[in-house]
Amino acid sequence: MNNTSSSISSALMAAPYQLNIWFGIFLWVTGNLGSIGNMLVFRSPTFRNLFLEAICDFFYFYFVLTTRILQKGFQVHVTTRYDVICKLRQFFSVWGNQVSFTLFSLATIDRLLSTQRANIYRQWSNRIPLAYKVCMVCALIWLLFIGHRLILYKAKNGKCAPRSEFYAYFDNYIEIALTAICPPVVMIVRAY
Repeated sequence: MNNTSSSISSALMAAPYQLNIWFGIFLWVTGNLGSIGNMLVFRSPTFRNLFLEAICDFFYFYFVLTTRILQKGFQVHVTTRYDVICKLRQFFSVWGNQVSFTLFSLATIDRLLSTQRANIYRQWSNRIPLAYKVCMVCALIWLLFIGHRLILYKAKNGKCAPRSEFYAYFDNYIEIALTAICPPVVMIVRAY
C-alpha cells in the first residue's frame, strides 16, 4: 500500500511539470504555426495592421512561452538567473499583448470605415501610408508606456521582480488596468 501511494504521489508531483512541457510545447508549435500562417495570409499591403499583429504575436509566442516552458517544465530558471532575460520577458509579456490588441483594434476600425456609406469616412480606410505610420506610432506609444519594465525589473533572490516596493504596487495597478479593464471596455465601446 505504501509503495502504491508513493508512486501515485510522485506521479501527482510530476504532473504539473509534464503538463507544462507537453501542453506548453503544443501551444508553442500551434501558436507559431498560426502566427506564420497569419503572416502569409495578411501580407497584402491592405492588411498591414493584421500583418504586423501576426509578427507581434509570433515574437510573443516565441519568447514568452519559450521562457515559461523552460522555467515551469524543465526547471531551467532563465529569468531569475539572467537580468536581461528577466527584463525582456516582463516587458514583452505586456507590450506584445497590448500592441497586438491595439493593431487588431485598428484593423477593425479600418474595416468599419471601409463599409460606411459616407465618402468622408470611406476615404480614411485602406490608406497604406497612414497604416504604416499608425502602426509605428502604436508600437512607440506602448514602448513609452510599458518601457519602464526594461529598467525597473531585476533578477534578485531567485525571483524576477520590480526593484522597489512602491513600483511593485504601481506596476500591478498598471498591468490590471491594461490587461483586465481596458480590453473589455474597448470591445464594448467598439460594439456600439
